[in-house]
Amino acid sequence: MLLCQLLFAISKSFEPRDPGRRVDTTRPEDSNAGLGKIVAGMVQQPPQPHFKRLHILYIASDVLTTLHYRNLDSRAPNPESVAVIERYLPLLAGLATFRGHSKYAPNYPDTLSLLLIWLNNSILSESQLAEIHAKTLQASTSTLTWPTFLAGVNSEETQITQTLAREAETANLGLPKTHGVPHDPTAPWHELPAANGLFMKRTRGYPLKAAALPQGGYEVKEAGQYTNKSIP
Repeated sequence: MLLCQLLFAISKSFEPRDPGRRVDTTRPEDSNAGLGKIVAGMVQQPPQPHFKRLHILYIASDVLTTLHYRNLDSRAPNPESVAVIERYLPLLAGLATFRGHSKYAPNYPDTLSLLLIWLNNSILSESQLAEIHAKTLQASTSTLTWPTFLAGVNSEETQITQTLAREAETANLGLPKTHGVPHDPTAPWHELPAANGLFMKRTRGYPLKAAALPQGGYEVKEAGQYTNKSIP
């Protein structure tokens, strides 16, 4: 979630500027210092802000794709990380396509190309893609000012963060099925929590034999019995 919040904050920092105002990138105190390059006697301008936001969406896409294929190939998948990124994608896609001025070149087709990649590689479901496309289309045709658009985006981001926090809190209230390594049911004995050894000592006595430890750790009898309703 922290990565998504960081990408979200960076994307919001690229505020639309007046298309007619040139940026002097040769000034060392300017935020675009180092990006300028004199060609034919003219200072080349930095990318338009919404194209910078598009690159942030590319970063989120790279992370999402990497986690997707890692979950398919790894013995220890982590679907929770993918689910968090999926929550933020509609907002990042909307930020990427909001121009803020009619003179800016549209990048709506560039965002759609990402959706096509996610569709062809089965990274996202059709319903998820439909939600992202709706946000993208709305942002690309929006006539709102940047502050008004950003206020709506911030409100949605707050709701997502609060929902994820509630879900994480609820998930932590349920005991796992086994006392082992999260997301790795095949963890070797030397990676298992020490309580497995204590349970073996109580039930089997000495000596403690590593080969006697069950794969993934001992099962917890009360697994899944604790919920919000049962906690006073």
